[in-house]
Amino acid sequence: MLGTSLDLRDTTAARCHGLPVGHGSLRPGHHAYMSAVRAELSSITSTLAELMHRVTALAEQARDSQDADLAAELFNVERGLHGALRRLERATSGDKAP
Repeated sequence: MLGTSLDLRDTTAARCHGLPVGHGSLRPGHHAYMSAVRAELSSITSTLAELMHRVTALAEQARDSQDADLAAELFNVERGLHGALRRLERATSGDKAP
C-alpha cells in the first residue's frame, strides 16, 4: 500500500500493518523490549568506554617508550572509539544534537 496514509485510530488497518492501535498506544511487550535494548546498549557503552581507556593507556605507554608509529596508530584507534562512544551515548539519551 505505498502512497496511502493510514489512520492509526482505524484498528483494523493498523493491525493489518502491524502498527500500534489507537493514539499513543504501543504493541504489547514494547516496554519490555525497549528496557532490554536500553540495558544492552548501556552495557555496550560501558564496555566501549573501558576499551577506550585501555587503548589510551597503551597508546601513552607506546608514546613514552618512543614507539611513535604504534602510539600514533593507537591514538587513532582511541579517537575512533571515542567517536563511537559519543554516538552511543547520544543514541541512548535521545539527544540528536551533533
